[in-house]
Amino acid sequence: MNNIAYRYDGNKYYTGTANCQKDPLESKLKGKTIYLLPASCTWVEPLPEKDGFKIKFDVEAQKWEYEEILPEKEPEPYVPTEKERLQQELWTAENQLREMDYIGTKIATGRATVEEYADKIALMSELAEQVSTIREQIKALDEE
Repeated sequence: MNNIAYRYDGNKYYTGTANCQKDPLESKLKGKTIYLLPASCTWVEPLPEKDGFKIKFDVEAQKWEYEEILPEKEPEPYVPTEKERLQQELWTAENQLREMDYIGTKIATGRATVEEYADKIALMSELAEQVSTIREQIKALDEE
């Protein structure tokens, strides 16, 4: 018997070889070299590699078998619900409004005029209207 064993993982798939240690007591008793078999190993030589298959050890039958590698299914792309889509729009519009909060502070402290930010103020009004509309749509969905 040689000092090479064939290792398998927790699912019994072949993972490679393992060097075995000599069993000094059994070797002395039998008058020949005896090796210890490591855990999750076998002395049975595995089948040759084969495209499209894994090599799996059948512990009960003490033999290796081929197991076909099945292609993994690609997950279906996530499609958000109408409420999730509206919630995302709401967060986007609210964030845009928050990013323009500085305008009110500048005007209130006299560091800017309404005229200087007229286009931004118009956009803020549009965003505020959009936020209100989206909130109403979400509320209507919740009531359904």
